[in-house]
Amino acid sequence: GADLDVSVLLPRHHRHGECAVAFHAAAALCRHAADRSAAATDGVYARRVERPRLYSPNAIATWARTQLVQHRLEETWVVSLNSRNHVLRFDRVGTGGSDHCHVDAREALAPAVCCRASGIVLLHTHPSSDPEPSIQDVATTRKLRTSAQTLNIVLLDHLVLSDSGYVSMLEKGLLDGGRGGAVMRRPVFADEVD
Repeated sequence: GADLDVSVLLPRHHRHGECAVAFHAAAALCRHAADRSAAATDGVYARRVERPRLYSPNAIATWARTQLVQHRLEETWVVSLNSRNHVLRFDRVGTGGSDHCHVDAREALAPAVCCRASGIVLLHTHPSSDPEPSIQDVATTRKLRTSAQTLNIVLLDHLVLSDSGYVSMLEKGLLDGGRGGAVMRRPVFADEVD
């Protein structure tokens, strides 16, 4: 479609500066995701899913196993969640080889921006039986978390799934920035019970 000047949707006092730049960037991500969704004819880029409530890493892993079939290649998926942790979207954002998967921040965050998600969970398949995240997996997750924070989206967790189980980067404490003593408070799932 024709480009729309989205700045008219902002209040007059926010049409210039950082707010307008962030708004235009989010609108561009939405257009990009819509283009990708329209171009995806194989039906696996974005999956229509029921809207279950995912409240813990174990609940996410259990649900994800019902959504994902056996994979021979590494894939990365994003689960977009609302503020009550109900699934809004479930999108494949990266496909790699048998031992790696490149994920672009624009691809990973575009679906969440489009559905106005308040949080995301990354899911990453390991075709091997070892669900342990690599150093590159952790570094990529931290970069995505920083990018998501810019858009007021919380990266709640990154689960690595394999035939033998799963590893939650949240549960292993791998989501912090590794800055010595400065540890960020871990994201809390809505209505999480201790």
